[in-house]
Amino acid sequence: SISNTGSISNTGSISDTGSISNTGSISNTGSISNTGSISYTGSISNTGSISDTASITGTISTGSNAAIVLLSGLEHTYDGTVPSASCSTIPANLATTISYDHLSKNAGSYAVTCSVTEPGYSASTTGTLTISPAQLSITSALDGSYLMNSSGALMASNGSIVSSSLTAQSSVISSIAGTISQLAGNYALSGAGTLSLTVIPTNGGGVITMADGTATAIHPVMLSASTINLAAGWNLLGSSSDAPLDVATLFGDPSQFGTVWKWNPTTKNWAFYTPALQGQALLDYAAAKGYEVLTTIKGGEGFWVNALVAISISFPAGNAYFPTLVSGWNLVSLGVQMPPNQFNLSLSSTPPATGVVPQNVTTVWSWDNNSSNWCFYAPSLEADGNLPNYIASKGYLDFTTNSTKLTPGQGFWVYR
Repeated sequence: SISNTGSISNTGSISDTGSISNTGSISNTGSISNTGSISYTGSISNTGSISDTASITGTISTGSNAAIVLLSGLEHTYDGTVPSASCSTIPANLATTISYDHLSKNAGSYAVTCSVTEPGYSASTTGTLTISPAQLSITSALDGSYLMNSSGALMASNGSIVSSSLTAQSSVISSIAGTISQLAGNYALSGAGTLSLTVIPTNGGGVITMADGTATAIHPVMLSASTINLAAGWNLLGSSSDAPLDVATLFGDPSQFGTVWKWNPTTKNWAFYTPALQGQALLDYAAAKGYEVLTTIKGGEGFWVNALVAISISFPAGNAYFPTLVSGWNLVSLGVQMPPNQFNLSLSSTPPATGVVPQNVTTVWSWDNNSSNWCFYAPSLEADGNLPNYIASKGYLDFTTNSTKLTPGQGFWVYR
Protein backbone atom coordinates (compact mmCIF):
# COMPACT_ATOMS: atom_id res chain seq x y z
CA SER A 1 0.00 0.00 0.00
CA ILE A 2 1.03 3.60 -0.56
CA SER A 3 -0.01 6.36 1.85
CA ASN A 4 0.92 9.88 0.79
CA THR A 5 0.50 13.18 2.67
CA GLY A 6 3.13 15.07 0.69
CA SER A 7 3.84 14.62 -2.99
CA ILE A 8 4.84 11.82 -5.30
CA SER A 9 6.46 12.59 -8.59
CA ASN A 10 6.70 9.62 -10.88
CA THR A 11 8.48 9.40 -14.24
CA GLY A 12 8.92 5.62 -14.18
CA SER A 13 6.34 3.15 -12.79
CA ILE A 14 4.58 2.43 -9.52
CA SER A 15 3.12 -1.06 -8.98
CA ASP A 16 0.98 -1.69 -5.91
CA THR A 17 -1.18 -4.65 -4.83
CA GLY A 18 -2.69 -2.97 -1.80
CA SER A 19 -4.14 0.53 -1.82
CA ILE A 20 -3.04 4.07 -2.65
CA SER A 21 -4.29 6.76 -0.28
CA ASN A 22 -3.36 10.30 -1.15
CA THR A 23 -4.00 13.56 0.71
CA GLY A 24 -1.15 15.38 -1.01
CA SER A 25 -0.45 15.27 -4.71
CA ILE A 26 0.71 12.71 -7.23
CA SER A 27 2.28 13.83 -10.46
CA ASN A 28 2.61 11.01 -12.93
CA THR A 29 4.28 10.93 -16.33
CA GLY A 30 5.04 7.20 -16.18
CA SER A 31 2.54 4.54 -15.03
CA ILE A 32 0.78 3.54 -11.86
CA SER A 33 -0.61 0.01 -11.62
CA ASN A 34 -2.73 -0.87 -8.59
CA THR A 35 -4.87 -3.94 -7.78
CA GLY A 36 -6.24 -2.46 -4.55
CA SER A 37 -7.92 0.93 -4.49
CA ILE A 38 -6.94 4.55 -5.08
CA SER A 39 -8.47 7.10 -2.72
CA TYR A 40 -7.36 10.68 -2.41
CA THR A 41 -8.36 14.12 -1.21
CA GLY A 42 -5.41 15.84 -2.85
CA SER A 43 -4.79 15.72 -6.56
CA ILE A 44 -3.46 13.38 -9.15
CA SER A 45 -2.12 14.96 -12.30
CA ASN A 46 -1.58 12.35 -14.93
CA THR A 47 -0.07 12.44 -18.40
CA GLY A 48 0.93 8.75 -18.32
CA SER A 49 -1.44 5.91 -17.33
CA ILE A 50 -3.14 4.73 -14.16
CA SER A 51 -4.46 1.15 -14.10
CA ASP A 52 -6.69 0.05 -11.22
CA THR A 53 -8.83 -3.11 -10.92
CA ALA A 54 -10.62 -2.06 -7.73
CA SER A 55 -11.88 1.50 -7.47
CA ILE A 56 -10.85 5.12 -7.80
CA THR A 57 -12.55 7.81 -5.73
CA GLY A 58 -12.08 11.54 -6.20
CA THR A 59 -11.40 13.58 -9.29
CA ILE A 60 -8.41 12.99 -11.50
CA SER A 61 -7.17 15.52 -14.00
CA THR A 62 -5.64 14.03 -17.10
CA GLY A 63 -3.23 15.52 -19.53
CA SER A 64 -3.65 15.52 -23.28
CA ASN A 65 -4.13 12.04 -24.80
CA ALA A 66 -4.09 10.43 -21.32
CA ALA A 67 -6.89 8.21 -19.99
CA ILE A 68 -7.65 5.95 -17.01
CA VAL A 69 -9.32 2.59 -17.65
CA LEU A 70 -11.27 0.73 -14.95
CA LEU A 71 -12.60 -2.88 -15.03
CA SER A 72 -15.63 -4.04 -13.04
CA GLY A 73 -18.03 -7.02 -12.99
CA LEU A 74 -15.19 -9.49 -12.57
CA GLU A 75 -16.83 -11.84 -9.99
CA HIS A 76 -19.54 -14.31 -11.14
CA THR A 77 -21.16 -17.62 -10.15
CA TYR A 78 -21.73 -20.38 -12.70
CA ASP A 79 -25.24 -20.12 -14.16
CA GLY A 80 -24.83 -21.87 -17.49
CA THR A 81 -24.24 -18.62 -19.42
CA VAL A 82 -21.07 -16.83 -20.51
CA PRO A 83 -20.58 -13.76 -18.26
CA SER A 84 -18.95 -10.47 -19.18
CA ALA A 85 -16.95 -7.70 -17.54
CA SER A 86 -17.63 -3.95 -17.69
CA CYS A 87 -15.23 -1.15 -18.53
CA SER A 88 -15.28 2.57 -17.70
CA THR A 89 -12.88 5.42 -18.38
CA ILE A 90 -11.64 8.76 -17.13
CA PRO A 91 -12.45 10.97 -18.99
CA ALA A 92 -15.89 9.34 -19.02
CA ASN A 93 -17.56 7.54 -21.90
CA LEU A 94 -14.52 6.93 -24.05
CA ALA A 95 -14.95 4.20 -26.65
CA THR A 96 -13.46 0.91 -25.46
CA THR A 97 -13.23 -2.74 -26.41
CA ILE A 98 -12.99 -5.76 -24.09
CA SER A 99 -11.17 -8.97 -24.99
CA TYR A 100 -10.92 -12.26 -23.10
CA ASP A 101 -8.55 -15.21 -23.03
CA HIS A 102 -10.67 -18.32 -23.84
CA LEU A 103 -13.67 -17.17 -21.80
CA SER A 104 -16.41 -19.80 -21.41
CA LYS A 105 -19.37 -20.44 -19.12
CA ASN A 106 -17.37 -22.95 -17.07
CA ALA A 107 -16.12 -22.12 -13.59
CA GLY A 108 -12.55 -20.82 -13.59
CA SER A 109 -10.36 -17.72 -13.98
CA TYR A 110 -10.02 -15.86 -17.28
CA ALA A 111 -7.75 -12.98 -18.29
CA VAL A 112 -9.59 -9.88 -19.53
CA THR A 113 -8.26 -6.72 -21.18
CA CYS A 114 -10.05 -3.41 -21.71
CA SER A 115 -8.51 -1.03 -24.26
CA VAL A 116 -9.48 2.55 -25.16
CA THR A 117 -10.28 2.89 -28.87
CA GLU A 118 -11.33 6.56 -28.75
CA PRO A 119 -9.32 8.56 -31.34
CA GLY A 120 -6.65 10.66 -29.66
CA TYR A 121 -6.41 8.44 -26.57
CA SER A 122 -4.28 5.41 -25.72
CA ALA A 123 -4.77 3.37 -22.55
CA SER A 124 -5.59 -0.19 -21.48
CA THR A 125 -5.86 -2.33 -18.36
CA THR A 126 -5.94 -6.05 -17.61
CA GLY A 127 -7.68 -8.09 -14.92
CA THR A 128 -9.07 -11.53 -14.10
CA LEU A 129 -12.70 -12.54 -14.51
CA THR A 130 -13.62 -15.31 -12.04
CA ILE A 131 -16.57 -17.74 -12.31
CA SER A 132 -17.21 -19.54 -9.03
CA PRO A 133 -18.80 -23.03 -9.04
CA ALA A 134 -22.52 -23.42 -8.51
CA GLN A 135 -23.78 -25.56 -5.64
CA LEU A 136 -25.41 -28.99 -5.54
CA SER A 137 -27.66 -29.20 -2.50
CA ILE A 138 -28.69 -32.58 -1.08
CA THR A 139 -31.15 -32.57 1.80
CA SER A 140 -33.11 -35.18 3.70
CA ALA A 141 -36.90 -35.27 3.63
CA LEU A 142 -39.85 -37.34 4.77
CA ASP A 143 -40.26 -41.03 4.08
CA GLY A 144 -42.22 -41.93 1.01
CA SER A 145 -41.11 -39.02 -1.17
CA TYR A 146 -39.69 -40.10 -4.49
CA LEU A 147 -38.43 -37.66 -7.07
CA MET A 148 -37.17 -37.38 -10.60
CA ASN A 149 -36.34 -34.45 -12.84
CA SER A 150 -38.21 -33.54 -15.98
CA SER A 151 -35.65 -35.22 -18.24
CA GLY A 152 -35.74 -38.48 -16.29
CA ALA A 153 -32.10 -38.21 -15.19
CA LEU A 154 -32.99 -38.50 -11.50
CA MET A 155 -34.76 -41.83 -11.14
CA ALA A 156 -35.92 -41.96 -7.53
CA SER A 157 -35.14 -41.16 -3.96
CA ASN A 158 -33.44 -42.29 -0.79
CA GLY A 159 -30.65 -44.78 -1.35
CA SER A 160 -27.21 -45.03 -2.89
CA ILE A 161 -26.22 -42.29 -5.30
CA VAL A 162 -24.16 -44.13 -7.83
CA SER A 163 -23.20 -41.34 -10.23
CA SER A 164 -23.31 -37.59 -10.43
CA SER A 165 -21.73 -35.64 -13.26
CA LEU A 166 -21.93 -32.65 -15.52
CA THR A 167 -21.66 -33.24 -19.23
CA ALA A 168 -19.00 -31.35 -21.18
CA GLN A 169 -17.33 -30.53 -17.91
CA SER A 170 -13.90 -29.03 -17.40
CA SER A 171 -13.39 -29.38 -13.66
CA VAL A 172 -16.15 -31.08 -11.72
CA ILE A 173 -16.91 -33.28 -8.77
CA SER A 174 -17.57 -36.28 -10.98
CA SER A 175 -19.04 -38.65 -8.43
CA ILE A 176 -20.84 -38.61 -5.12
CA ALA A 177 -21.82 -41.79 -3.28
CA GLY A 178 -23.68 -42.55 -0.08
CA THR A 179 -27.14 -42.26 1.39
CA ILE A 180 -29.15 -39.08 1.39
CA SER A 181 -28.86 -38.61 5.14
CA GLN A 182 -25.08 -38.96 4.89
CA LEU A 183 -24.85 -36.56 1.96
CA ALA A 184 -26.90 -33.65 3.31
CA GLY A 185 -24.96 -30.48 2.50
CA ASN A 186 -23.62 -28.46 -0.40
CA TYR A 187 -21.21 -29.59 -3.09
CA ALA A 188 -19.42 -27.34 -5.57
CA LEU A 189 -19.93 -28.22 -9.22
CA SER A 190 -18.27 -26.51 -12.16
CA GLY A 191 -18.74 -27.04 -15.86
CA ALA A 192 -21.25 -26.75 -18.63
CA GLY A 193 -24.34 -28.80 -19.21
CA THR A 194 -27.01 -30.40 -17.05
CA LEU A 195 -26.43 -32.12 -13.76
CA SER A 196 -27.23 -35.81 -14.09
CA LEU A 197 -27.85 -38.02 -11.06
CA THR A 198 -28.67 -41.69 -10.87
CA VAL A 199 -30.35 -42.51 -7.57
CA ILE A 200 -31.84 -45.88 -6.70
CA PRO A 201 -34.63 -45.91 -4.08
CA THR A 202 -34.62 -48.11 -1.01
CA ASN A 203 -37.28 -48.50 1.62
CA GLY A 204 -37.46 -45.28 3.60
CA GLY A 205 -37.62 -42.42 1.17
CA GLY A 206 -35.99 -39.06 0.85
CA VAL A 207 -35.79 -36.04 -1.39
CA ILE A 208 -32.90 -34.82 -3.50
CA THR A 209 -32.82 -31.16 -4.34
CA MET A 210 -30.42 -30.42 -7.16
CA ALA A 211 -29.21 -27.21 -8.75
CA ASP A 212 -26.95 -26.95 -11.78
CA GLY A 213 -26.64 -23.19 -11.55
CA THR A 214 -29.80 -22.38 -13.45
CA ALA A 215 -32.80 -24.03 -11.82
CA THR A 216 -34.00 -26.83 -9.64
CA ALA A 217 -36.09 -29.40 -11.52
CA ILE A 218 -37.84 -31.94 -9.31
CA HIS A 219 -41.13 -33.72 -9.76
CA PRO A 220 -42.74 -36.33 -7.49
CA VAL A 221 -43.18 -39.73 -9.09
CA MET A 222 -45.11 -42.85 -8.16
CA LEU A 223 -45.84 -46.09 -9.90
CA SER A 224 -49.37 -45.85 -11.21
CA ALA A 225 -51.83 -48.69 -10.88
CA SER A 226 -50.98 -51.11 -13.67
CA THR A 227 -52.48 -54.01 -15.57
CA ILE A 228 -50.31 -57.11 -15.95
CA ASN A 229 -51.10 -59.60 -18.70
CA LEU A 230 -50.44 -63.23 -17.82
CA ALA A 231 -50.02 -66.05 -20.29
CA ALA A 232 -51.40 -69.50 -19.58
CA GLY A 233 -48.57 -71.31 -17.78
CA TRP A 234 -45.69 -69.94 -15.77
CA ASN A 235 -45.28 -66.17 -15.35
CA LEU A 236 -42.48 -64.44 -13.41
CA LEU A 237 -43.94 -61.29 -11.83
CA GLY A 238 -42.83 -58.76 -9.24
CA SER A 239 -44.17 -56.24 -6.74
CA SER A 240 -42.35 -53.05 -7.70
CA SER A 241 -44.00 -50.59 -5.32
CA ASP A 242 -44.39 -50.33 -1.56
CA ALA A 243 -48.09 -51.32 -1.83
CA PRO A 244 -48.27 -54.94 -0.58
CA LEU A 245 -50.13 -57.57 -2.59
CA ASP A 246 -52.66 -59.77 -0.77
CA VAL A 247 -52.14 -63.15 -2.41
CA ALA A 248 -55.54 -64.67 -1.64
CA THR A 249 -57.37 -61.61 -2.93
CA LEU A 250 -55.36 -61.35 -6.14
CA PHE A 251 -55.03 -65.07 -6.97
CA GLY A 252 -57.99 -66.61 -5.12
CA ASP A 253 -59.94 -67.94 -8.12
CA PRO A 254 -59.14 -71.68 -8.55
CA SER A 255 -60.49 -71.63 -12.11
CA GLN A 256 -57.86 -69.09 -13.14
CA PHE A 257 -54.80 -69.77 -10.99
CA GLY A 258 -53.01 -72.96 -10.03
CA THR A 259 -50.19 -71.97 -7.68
CA VAL A 260 -48.16 -68.93 -6.56
CA TRP A 261 -44.56 -69.21 -5.33
CA LYS A 262 -42.19 -66.75 -3.64
CA TRP A 263 -38.56 -67.45 -2.75
CA ASN A 264 -37.50 -66.50 0.78
CA PRO A 265 -33.77 -65.63 0.51
CA THR A 266 -33.33 -65.55 4.29
CA THR A 267 -34.67 -69.05 5.00
CA LYS A 268 -33.73 -70.25 1.50
CA ASN A 269 -37.15 -71.82 1.15
CA TRP A 270 -40.28 -71.49 -0.97
CA ALA A 271 -43.47 -69.81 0.25
CA PHE A 272 -46.48 -71.44 -1.44
CA TYR A 273 -50.14 -70.63 -2.13
CA THR A 274 -52.89 -72.36 -4.07
CA PRO A 275 -56.55 -71.28 -4.24
CA ALA A 276 -57.50 -74.98 -4.37
CA LEU A 277 -56.73 -75.28 -0.65
CA GLN A 278 -58.12 -73.11 2.12
CA GLY A 279 -57.39 -72.54 5.79
CA GLN A 280 -55.99 -75.54 7.67
CA ALA A 281 -55.81 -77.64 4.53
CA LEU A 282 -53.34 -75.15 3.02
CA LEU A 283 -51.31 -75.04 6.23
CA ASP A 284 -51.16 -78.84 6.46
CA TYR A 285 -50.14 -79.27 2.84
CA ALA A 286 -47.40 -76.65 3.07
CA ALA A 287 -46.06 -78.17 6.30
CA ALA A 288 -46.02 -81.66 4.78
CA LYS A 289 -43.97 -80.39 1.83
CA GLY A 290 -41.68 -78.22 3.96
CA TYR A 291 -42.98 -75.00 2.38
CA GLU A 292 -43.92 -71.73 3.98
CA VAL A 293 -47.46 -70.43 3.44
CA LEU A 294 -47.55 -67.40 1.16
CA THR A 295 -49.98 -64.67 2.24
CA THR A 296 -48.39 -61.35 1.25
CA ILE A 297 -45.97 -60.15 -1.41
CA LYS A 298 -44.05 -57.04 -0.37
CA GLY A 299 -42.29 -54.34 -2.35
CA GLY A 300 -39.20 -55.51 -4.20
CA GLU A 301 -40.20 -59.19 -4.14
CA GLY A 302 -40.56 -61.35 -7.24
CA PHE A 303 -42.84 -64.37 -7.52
CA TRP A 304 -43.99 -67.12 -9.87
CA VAL A 305 -47.63 -67.53 -10.90
CA ASN A 306 -48.92 -70.61 -12.69
CA ALA A 307 -51.97 -69.29 -14.54
CA LEU A 308 -54.52 -71.80 -15.81
CA VAL A 309 -55.74 -69.37 -18.49
CA ALA A 310 -54.48 -66.19 -20.11
CA ILE A 311 -55.68 -63.40 -17.84
CA SER A 312 -55.02 -59.82 -16.78
CA ILE A 313 -54.54 -58.71 -13.16
CA SER A 314 -54.20 -55.26 -11.58
CA PHE A 315 -51.36 -54.04 -9.34
CA PRO A 316 -52.05 -51.05 -7.05
CA ALA A 317 -50.26 -47.70 -7.23
CA GLY A 318 -47.43 -46.98 -4.82
CA ASN A 319 -43.95 -45.57 -4.36
CA ALA A 320 -41.24 -47.14 -6.49
CA TYR A 321 -39.26 -49.74 -4.58
CA PHE A 322 -35.74 -51.15 -4.79
CA PRO A 323 -34.98 -54.66 -3.55
CA THR A 324 -32.56 -55.63 -0.81
CA LEU A 325 -30.17 -58.38 -1.91
CA VAL A 326 -28.48 -61.07 0.17
CA SER A 327 -25.73 -63.51 -0.73
CA GLY A 328 -27.00 -66.33 -2.91
CA TRP A 329 -30.23 -66.44 -4.90
CA ASN A 330 -32.69 -63.52 -4.80
CA LEU A 331 -36.07 -63.38 -6.55
CA VAL A 332 -36.79 -59.67 -6.77
CA SER A 333 -38.50 -56.82 -8.62
CA LEU A 334 -37.47 -53.27 -9.44
CA GLY A 335 -39.41 -50.01 -9.19
CA VAL A 336 -37.60 -48.33 -12.11
CA GLN A 337 -36.89 -49.59 -15.59
CA MET A 338 -33.26 -50.25 -16.44
CA PRO A 339 -31.07 -52.80 -18.24
CA PRO A 340 -29.29 -55.39 -16.08
CA ASN A 341 -25.85 -53.79 -16.49
CA GLN A 342 -27.21 -50.56 -15.02
CA PHE A 343 -28.82 -52.52 -12.19
CA ASN A 344 -25.42 -54.05 -11.48
CA LEU A 345 -23.87 -50.58 -11.49
CA SER A 346 -26.54 -49.24 -9.13
CA LEU A 347 -25.35 -51.64 -6.43
CA SER A 348 -21.93 -49.96 -6.25
CA SER A 349 -21.19 -48.13 -3.02
CA THR A 350 -18.97 -45.78 -5.04
CA PRO A 351 -18.96 -45.24 -8.81
CA PRO A 352 -16.39 -47.39 -10.63
CA ALA A 353 -13.79 -45.87 -12.92
CA THR A 354 -14.83 -45.21 -16.50
CA GLY A 355 -14.85 -48.45 -18.50
CA VAL A 356 -14.75 -50.68 -15.42
CA VAL A 357 -17.61 -53.20 -15.02
CA PRO A 358 -18.29 -53.66 -11.28
CA GLN A 359 -18.80 -57.21 -10.03
CA ASN A 360 -21.75 -56.54 -7.73
CA VAL A 361 -23.73 -59.59 -8.85
CA THR A 362 -22.79 -62.89 -10.42
CA THR A 363 -25.76 -63.36 -12.76
CA VAL A 364 -29.16 -61.83 -13.61
CA TRP A 365 -31.99 -63.92 -15.11
CA SER A 366 -35.29 -62.69 -16.56
CA TRP A 367 -38.00 -65.04 -17.89
CA ASP A 368 -39.41 -64.37 -21.34
CA ASN A 369 -42.97 -65.78 -21.44
CA ASN A 370 -43.33 -65.55 -25.21
CA SER A 371 -40.31 -67.75 -25.95
CA SER A 372 -40.29 -69.67 -22.65
CA ASN A 373 -36.60 -68.87 -22.33
CA TRP A 374 -34.22 -66.96 -20.07
CA CYS A 375 -32.64 -63.58 -20.72
CA PHE A 376 -29.18 -63.75 -19.17
CA TYR A 377 -26.55 -61.28 -17.96
CA ALA A 378 -23.22 -61.72 -16.15
CA PRO A 379 -20.95 -58.72 -15.42
CA SER A 380 -17.83 -60.90 -15.42
CA LEU A 381 -18.57 -61.96 -18.99
CA GLU A 382 -19.37 -58.38 -20.00
CA ALA A 383 -16.01 -57.29 -18.57
CA ASP A 384 -14.00 -59.80 -20.62
CA GLY A 385 -16.12 -59.36 -23.76
CA ASN A 386 -17.41 -62.95 -23.84
CA LEU A 387 -21.05 -62.31 -22.88
CA PRO A 388 -22.56 -62.59 -26.41
CA ASN A 389 -20.64 -65.82 -27.17
CA TYR A 390 -21.62 -67.41 -23.87
CA ILE A 391 -25.30 -66.54 -24.35
CA ALA A 392 -25.29 -67.97 -27.85
CA SER A 393 -23.57 -71.19 -26.69
CA LYS A 394 -26.21 -71.77 -24.01
CA GLY A 395 -29.19 -70.80 -26.15
CA TYR A 396 -30.21 -67.98 -23.80
CA LEU A 397 -31.62 -64.61 -24.82
CA ASP A 398 -29.46 -61.49 -24.78
CA PHE A 399 -31.00 -58.53 -22.91
CA THR A 400 -29.46 -56.08 -25.38
CA THR A 401 -30.24 -57.77 -28.68
CA ASN A 402 -33.67 -58.80 -27.37
CA SER A 403 -34.37 -55.17 -26.34
CA THR A 404 -35.30 -56.40 -22.86
CA LYS A 405 -34.99 -54.41 -19.63
CA LEU A 406 -35.82 -55.03 -16.01
CA THR A 407 -39.22 -53.35 -15.66
CA PRO A 408 -41.76 -52.67 -12.90
CA GLY A 409 -44.21 -55.54 -12.46
CA GLN A 410 -41.64 -58.07 -13.61
CA GLY A 411 -39.71 -60.48 -11.38
CA PHE A 412 -36.13 -61.58 -12.02
CA TRP A 413 -33.50 -63.74 -10.40
CA VAL A 414 -30.22 -62.37 -9.11
CA TYR A 415 -27.37 -64.52 -7.85
CA ARG A 416 -25.03 -62.59 -5.62
